[in-house]
Amino acid sequence: MPTNTAFIRHSSLTTVIVMVVMMIIFVSGNSSMRPDLMEVRNLVTAREMVTDHHIMVPTMNGELRLEKPPLPTWIAAVVEYVSPDNIAAQRTVTAIMGCLWAWWLYLLTYRLTRRRDFALVAIMVFATCYPVVLQSRTATWDIYCHSFMAGAIYYLYLLFYESRRVITNSLLTGLMFGLSLMSKGPVAAYALFLPFLIAIIWYRQPILKEKKRGIFLAIITAAVVGCWWYLYLHIFATDQLAHVVDKESGSWLNHNVRPWWYYWRFFLETGVWSFLMLTTFFICLKRNDNLSGHTSRQWSMSLVWTFSALILLSLLPEKKMRYLLPMMMPCALAMTYTLFQITTDKSIPRFFFLLNKWLLAIATLSLPIVYCIFTSPSGIKELTITILFAAGCLAIALFFVTTHRHGGAMRLASGVFALFAITSIFVLPDTDKFFGNTNARSVSTLKNDSLLKQLPLYYIETPDHHFRIDMVYLTNHKITLIDHTKAIDTLNATLGAELLHPCALLADSATASAIKKTAPLHNITIDDRGAFDDNINGRNKRHHNTGLRNNLIILKPENTTP
Repeated sequence: MPTNTAFIRHSSLTTVIVMVVMMIIFVSGNSSMRPDLMEVRNLVTAREMVTDHHIMVPTMNGELRLEKPPLPTWIAAVVEYVSPDNIAAQRTVTAIMGCLWAWWLYLLTYRLTRRRDFALVAIMVFATCYPVVLQSRTATWDIYCHSFMAGAIYYLYLLFYESRRVITNSLLTGLMFGLSLMSKGPVAAYALFLPFLIAIIWYRQPILKEKKRGIFLAIITAAVVGCWWYLYLHIFATDQLAHVVDKESGSWLNHNVRPWWYYWRFFLETGVWSFLMLTTFFICLKRNDNLSGHTSRQWSMSLVWTFSALILLSLLPEKKMRYLLPMMMPCALAMTYTLFQITTDKSIPRFFFLLNKWLLAIATLSLPIVYCIFTSPSGIKELTITILFAAGCLAIALFFVTTHRHGGAMRLASGVFALFAITSIFVLPDTDKFFGNTNARSVSTLKNDSLLKQLPLYYIETPDHHFRIDMVYLTNHKITLIDHTKAIDTLNATLGAELLHPCALLADSATASAIKKTAPLHNITIDDRGAFDDNINGRNKRHHNTGLRNNLIILKPENTTP
């Protein structure tokens, strides 16, 4: 690789441009979708840190929330304090963490290969894997723990194989490892760090001479940074911590239990790169003899890392597809080797390059069609956006088609990267239009209602109407749960003694109707605020949740001012 100053300056500028575009991919239109369940839990806890000052012992809806370490929630609380109820700001912080993860991958790849073009392709592939894009646009814990652990991996690599700055690298390894522990416990240590450790030791014997003190320092730093909060809880909230540990360990063993082969389709999680991931398996496992020994071993190392993570995750009883997020780092590295090999090694059949190229072109051309199916343009603005998006996809598809094998790795990666950029600019701001709930009416429109702020808010549960923490986020109000049998006695036409008057109630339509008939019999006036539906999907859709469909009524004794 050229080493002249002009080339280095050009590569540095390209890296900056790639990181800026990556930020656009992760941020553009990031407020179009309402927070999902995991985000809501994090944001409600952060809000109560600000309003109730429950910083060290977090709460959610007034109850202890110790299931997750609080570092991401502390960061969310800072954002909440500076800019309340700003979901775009919350997701922008996670986007920064996604970019930081990509940066660690860039540095690690450059250290492995000493090629900036290789490192650039690696982060473009990584940043366009489906789980990475999704989690970088979601204000939860996952992106924090894996991003910090990627930093720990990079500095551990320097500690293992470089003799310079041993103390600095040791401290940074421990610091990043500890911050990851403070983000989601040992999740990233198990799913990302341990597989890397297996792969890197297999790849190259670490140089540990005169580094034992450094490794010990890294361990101590990680323990101090990552465990001090647990020590605090052990001292000041012993019983609550024990309860949470027992609950969480039970969840890992009994919740979402799947068979060991559940992750067999993990390559599909790479999204647009799924076929390239299959190509990687086929070529690398075939062990092409024309590869140089060093390159072949690096390529194999990335696969050892990938399969080590896959095996370790498969050993856990609880499985969810989103748990495959940490695998995207070694997968991106392995696919980058594949891209360079199928575009430079003449001994590899040209078929692999052509098939990947044409599949990307076809997928790109199909995007405007899919967009038009899910969104019907209304007005000149939407029509203009559709035309611009279609034109961009056509240009990128032609870019793929005209890509030749020589030098094709950078062109294919940059083409996909550009495709994600224009999609994030033109499509993602209209994501809410992909869903069709014609009855949508959000209860969040009442969250600043001065009367509601003064009243206790109850959520009446029935066998078919279960509480969702989303309601706490949407109403900006703590909610007390009450069973319908304690809220109203329909046989005797009486209201439950547990209901304080005045109060506000969230209930399903049948319960709300019964209360409206019963309340006047006891000199209680009714202020019916109507029906609300906070589902993004219509009632005939699979993900429609009755707990997000409520009637809001206010009960007030006559001649009483709340």
